[in-house]
Amino acid sequence: HHHHHHQPLHQEDGEEEEHQQQVEGDWEEGQCQEQAATSESTPTVHQPSQVPPSQPKRAPSPLLSTDALEEAFARQGESIFLRETADGKAKDPLIMSIFDLGGQSSFYVFHPFFMNEHSVFPCVFNMADLLNEKRKGDALMFLEQWWFMIHHYAFNAPILLVGTHADKIQTRREHEHVQTILLAKLQNHPHILKAVQYNTKGDLCFFPVDNTKSGADPGVRTLRVAIAAAVAELDIMQVKVPLSWIALFDKLKAEQSTKPLLHFDELCSTASSFGMKEDAVKICCQFWHKIGFALHYHTIAGMDQIVIIDIQWAVDLMTRIIRNFTLHVHEQDRRLLASHTEEWVALTREGWLHQSLLDELWKDVDENVRDAFLSLMVRFSLLMPVKSAKDDRGNPLLLCPQVLPFTLEHDHEISARWLSNCAAKATSYNSIDSRTQTSQSVYFATSMTPLISSGFGDDPSVSVKVLRQKAFVPEGLLARVIGALLSLKGSQVRGKPELSRTHCRMVLGECRVELQLVPDIGSIKFATSAHRAEYLFKEVFDIVQQVMSEVLPDTCLVALLPFSDTHLLRFDNVVQAYMTQSSLFVGATQVRIAQLRKLYAPLLPPTGTMEHYDVFISYRQAVNSQFALAMHGRLSNGQLAVFLDAYNLERGLNFQHGFMEAICKTYVVCPLVSVATLERMMTIKTKDYCDNTLLEWWCALVVSRLATNIAAKTASPDIQALKDKLLVQRLCPMFLSNAWSNSLMQKGQLDSDSQSTLFSLKDRLPRVISIETQTQLLQFLKTHLGPSVLGMDELSFTVQQVVSAVFSHDALMCWDAADRSLALKGHGTLVPYQVSVNFDKDEQLEQYAQQVGTLARTVVPEVTATSKPHRAAVHPVDTLTWSELHPRDWSIDEVQQFVSSRPMWARYLKPFRAEDCDGITLFEITVEELIEYFGMTRFHAAKMRSELDGLAQNIGGTTA
Repeated sequence: HHHHHHQPLHQEDGEEEEHQQQVEGDWEEGQCQEQAATSESTPTVHQPSQVPPSQPKRAPSPLLSTDALEEAFARQGESIFLRETADGKAKDPLIMSIFDLGGQSSFYVFHPFFMNEHSVFPCVFNMADLLNEKRKGDALMFLEQWWFMIHHYAFNAPILLVGTHADKIQTRREHEHVQTILLAKLQNHPHILKAVQYNTKGDLCFFPVDNTKSGADPGVRTLRVAIAAAVAELDIMQVKVPLSWIALFDKLKAEQSTKPLLHFDELCSTASSFGMKEDAVKICCQFWHKIGFALHYHTIAGMDQIVIIDIQWAVDLMTRIIRNFTLHVHEQDRRLLASHTEEWVALTREGWLHQSLLDELWKDVDENVRDAFLSLMVRFSLLMPVKSAKDDRGNPLLLCPQVLPFTLEHDHEISARWLSNCAAKATSYNSIDSRTQTSQSVYFATSMTPLISSGFGDDPSVSVKVLRQKAFVPEGLLARVIGALLSLKGSQVRGKPELSRTHCRMVLGECRVELQLVPDIGSIKFATSAHRAEYLFKEVFDIVQQVMSEVLPDTCLVALLPFSDTHLLRFDNVVQAYMTQSSLFVGATQVRIAQLRKLYAPLLPPTGTMEHYDVFISYRQAVNSQFALAMHGRLSNGQLAVFLDAYNLERGLNFQHGFMEAICKTYVVCPLVSVATLERMMTIKTKDYCDNTLLEWWCALVVSRLATNIAAKTASPDIQALKDKLLVQRLCPMFLSNAWSNSLMQKGQLDSDSQSTLFSLKDRLPRVISIETQTQLLQFLKTHLGPSVLGMDELSFTVQQVVSAVFSHDALMCWDAADRSLALKGHGTLVPYQVSVNFDKDEQLEQYAQQVGTLARTVVPEVTATSKPHRAAVHPVDTLTWSELHPRDWSIDEVQQFVSSRPMWARYLKPFRAEDCDGITLFEITVEELIEYFGMTRFHAAKMRSELDGLAQNIGGTTA
């Protein structure tokens, strides 16, 4: 017989227990017989525990004498489970291992390490709670939580529902009442109902037991027979495995007290004595992992070289960080509180883990194992690195989602044994939210099976009734989503976010964002103050999907928009109806496009044209559409009105005239310039055609020149009318390396590319006029602005001249290298180099968007009290304090604000930060020093020196 045991986590007095018992069968003749697991969702017998935290609690088998029990523990610390037939005759024994994980919700994140489909799950509840109206809701919520986890981590595994307190709930009538309550809930989860094992002896869907009688209780004996029968039916019981695998595991198990884990090379060396080669060891480890005998994550870097034999060792290591620090006190806690006070408080009260504290918590762990295990915890979302939050050494902080307080109010009255759903149960879906906050709210509903109200899959609505029956948010999901949001979008967060396991508030860019648990309808509510929220919503929804795919891959997720007291609308259906200009029906009620626009406009993709745009993104579809979409979303998150042809061109109209009209009423035009974009223009030399990218750039140049010329003319009705049509203030080209091409962005890869290639290609472009492109431009200008504008020199530009004119503007260089000294220092000096493969694309995209957004806010006219608002969606930008002070009085931060306020200088921000340059230093610096010490081009240095002098004269004082 093979013996296998996992030591349990200690459980303090009065806690809810959850026993996970694995019943192992015979391994004779190479046959594997497997596991049974039990879970307890509500309190049963509460007995004072005299076992110190480091020691396991073992559940004795009352079928054994005391001597036999002690003998079993002496062998391997396991309980022998004697199988019985219905008439009480003994059969072959099974060997039981017990998992005891403590009932706190903090520990629920460890369940994936233990639960698998090769198990049997006695799921325990208190019958008295189900018959008490005040406690019934919480009791069912705990049961539903277990069912949800079993469904996802151990699909189709047998479930035995076990009702305790049969000494109090004794009558047949009471038992049938409990069954009615259980079946009413189970009918909403047919997959779980299918897995529930029927109590044929008691003619019930559950097993009533009286714990006060222990093994003498007939209900306990009936349960034992049912567990053994369920184990015998498991498919894994008949799987044949090599005897060498069993012998190797027996040897490792016997040494686990001193060797809880092995490096893979060490394991291969040991396995060689059993005739096993490396390939066989890999397969063996994967099998052990699959059935829960060991942990071996061969797809996680670092962990692929480690095999954990003692799973309890892994749990103990994780619970040094993730636990209820009030109930579970470790020996080192008091010492760490004294030596790392701030870090300890940050972890235990706010869920932020400093690297220095982690080093102390794991200082007895080998460094290589520590790094690998940290990767494992990040992979399972137990720890989330947040790059934008750093400690004193500059190391990113780690967020521990399951250590966050239950609520934003830090309500210490909430029991540690509660689920997040219990703590948030006062938050409910209501009609007020539907009527007053519809445009800002979306609900992410999760369920085990698709949410269908009427039986038809294309129903655009889901009823609140169906949500209350079927939707359920798994424990810890919101906390993980919050962690992932901060990990991925931390650079956009302003100020300190308010975080808890049931509710969070933060400011992303220009938008206030809230995520809140709404257990009433099994959903996470997303709400934002943004007037243009479609891209922000998509980002958050993608993050929720990502977290779900990692921890609960089979869960159904749907985004819903609140519509009425009784129904919500599927977001996808609303978008489809809006884009196709068709109505929706909620029952017999028709919802027209105008109503959808009124209710949900901020969350819907923009269609058609607007009165004006802050930014126009010009790009070649086949080359840089992914970059353009990413920039559009990030700029929209910053509450800017952004034109992108994919969203804003109206169907059925002349699209070329459409985008040229949009250019005229845009303040900042951003041409996306790349090698592939220019290469397409090379073909005009051999065969002329209308190149729409060239047309956009040409139009922007002409309109920009016209706007400049008109601004200097004396105002007249005709001139004013023309001014109102031409808003272009600035061209801001974005020079893109090949790393930002569609193919590489989709694959997440980088490629070699040089800036010299881009500039040399510009010089080799055709020195001919594209007549086809020119014709479209002249036709538009004559129609839109009148024939008086047709005498401009720019209208006779060659392809090469148009592109060169674009290159003459200050550009944002979207090249990134670890060694910034290799980067292009402006347009005067070309330094060819290869793009580094070592940069964060999301972080870079955010920086580019911030720089373009800063430029747009600089040139867009402020809205006055008497003027017509340029964009209702944009809040006025706060006045920067540095602009009101003499440059000599600027702090280091204010100098950096000044440098980053102009896209032409923003690229030099890093050396200014490195030098801690303050106002006095900056104001006294010369052009030559700017060039020498900060790597600026002469043109940019002269511009900065001139603007500094101008600011000083405007505010008062002498120049340097």
